[in-house]
Amino acid sequence: MTKLTQIKGIGGVTEAKLVSVGYTSVEELSEASASNISEQTNISTKQAKKIIGAAGSYIREFSPTGKKVEENPENIKQFGETCGENHETFRSKFKAYRKLAKANFNQKRYKKFRKIEKQYLKQLKKLTSN
Repeated sequence: MTKLTQIKGIGGVTEAKLVSVGYTSVEELSEASASNISEQTNISTKQAKKIIGAAGSYIREFSPTGKKVEENPENIKQFGETCGENHETFRSKFKAYRKLAKANFNQKRYKKFRKIEKQYLKQLKKLTSN
């Protein structure tokens, strides 16, 4: 689990408020509605929208994503080991992020997510080949 304070705009007090009402992961925040967060935590809707956006940005920047796992199992193994995880753990996370994106994003946003995925995989491949 990622500490919520790693997300831009979340400090210790805000993290405590979010965790107290059940938001314990970046993924949960990125999928939440600003009005629900605001109602449950007394954080302004404007601030809640910023937090949701920052959580989405965090996921796009740091999530293990890329091509379909089935297409490149050796790459997934190598990337997972680079990240300090065994390849099965990495593979599971990889699939989970894609499943979350497909289930929660509209078609346009999902296409953008996939584009970012491909860019991420390309950069990660460069890093691991050196």
